[in-house]
Amino acid sequence: MGEPLEAAVRREVAEECGLAVDVHDLVGVVDRIVRDSDGRLRYHYVLLDYLATPTAGRAEAGSDALAVQWCELDALGALDVTEGVESMVRRAFALEAERRREEQEG
Repeated sequence: MGEPLEAAVRREVAEECGLAVDVHDLVGVVDRIVRDSDGRLRYHYVLLDYLATPTAGRAEAGSDALAVQWCELDALGALDVTEGVESMVRRAFALEAERRREEQEG
């Protein structure tokens, strides 16, 4: 409560991955509703995915993750990731390319 979103992104990435990051733009929103076998609501997550670039640290899995790794974009589909992650990462790559173009022009 009371923590600005960009500060929360920086804190979460530091806690979960060991990296300091610059936070750029919102890439997308995921509305994930999880129900039990009887159809009752178990969880309702609203996830905000941001474009961020590392500035310091070394990527290491935090206590709530089994592993962390860097990979090429084309290799992402072969990994065991949550549904929708690949399309979100592709959007982030496109946003980063646009951000860099604007920096060069500006």
